Amino acid sequence: MTRLLLSFDRLLCRVEVLMMILAGILIIAIMLLVASDALGRYLFRTPIAATYDLVTGYMLPSALLLALSFTLRQGGHVNLDFFIHLMPSRRRNFVVGALLLASTPIVVVMATGGAMKAWHSWQAAEVTIGVYSWPVWLREAIVPVSMGVLALRMAHVALLNLLAAFGDDDAIAIPISPERIEPAKETA
Repeated sequence: MTRLLLSFDRLLCRVEVLMMILAGILIIAIMLLVASDALGRYLFRTPIAATYDLVTGYMLPSALLLALSFTLRQGGHVNLDFFIHLMPSRRRNFVVGALLLASTPIVVVMATGGAMKAWHSWQAAEVTIGVYSWPVWLREAIVPVSMGVLALRMAHVALLNLLAAFGDDDAIAIPISPERIEPAKETA
């Protein structure tokens, strides 16, 4: 079981890295598009008409949501870690695993609901209203993709942490809270 989960970790890490690269590309594209729009607006009095719709409807939400799973794996999310570091490692692994396992169904419901919403939007050929008609299903599809990968990562981290707690093998646990670093003591 542990070997299978560790192999799955490598596969999931590859998917997460691809999602992070896409998120980074989107952030750079947002900066370039907004800067070009501002230059066009103030220097040439010709703004880029689709900037607002593209950035707020598609690019920014995608960049944010695509990074969720990678951030969880790296322990980079915002967390309150005061008490978790006071626990022995077995208890900490159990608590992290149990909480992630309990919250994974919520993310699965979000992914499923997002997939149904995107599917209905695609079937109805919904488009946005504005200067350009953008497909709505494309912006809706980012939720099930991102939340689906996040749910897989949450279940994966939960199972490895629970196995570490019950098997007393701390090496397989995936910490989602950075280890506390003690300040260096000055030597005189």
